[in-house]
Amino acid sequence: MVEELEELEELEELEEELEKRDNEYEKHIKKIRELGRKILLSHHNRLTSRFEAVVEVTDASPAAKHLLNKNEGSAPEVMFRVYCPECKKVRTLLIFPSRSNVVLRASCIHTLDVARRAAKRNGCTLVFVGKYRVIPAGLAALLGEKILG
Repeated sequence: MVEELEELEELEELEEELEKRDNEYEKHIKKIRELGRKILLSHHNRLTSRFEAVVEVTDASPAAKHLLNKNEGSAPEVMFRVYCPECKKVRTLLIFPSRSNVVLRASCIHTLDVARRAAKRNGCTLVFVGKYRVIPAGLAALLGEKILG
């Protein structure tokens, strides 16, 4: 009788461990799927952004300089989805900042022209807008982003 109770307790403990492993496995699979989705979206947006322009950088804010120095002269790409009034569609705008220049890529020539003009306005000063995002100050004003540094 005592042996049967001990065996039942052991079985219950094993079942709990299996449930715990299953939950961890499900969480791991969700993380992998989310990462895969992000990679696919990034790849898709890079392919659709066919039009490219390079804008020379004149200065950077202290926070932007710190981030650029930390990442050896470049910062992570920044992606925005913007509305193009001429095409009447939502388009992709990618920004690749570095110490010397900013590469703008867009899926629409109209969006690229507007972004290039906004980036060149008052010189091209890079500013920090949060979440490791560095963009030109004129572009931050155009997109309505709050400048943090």
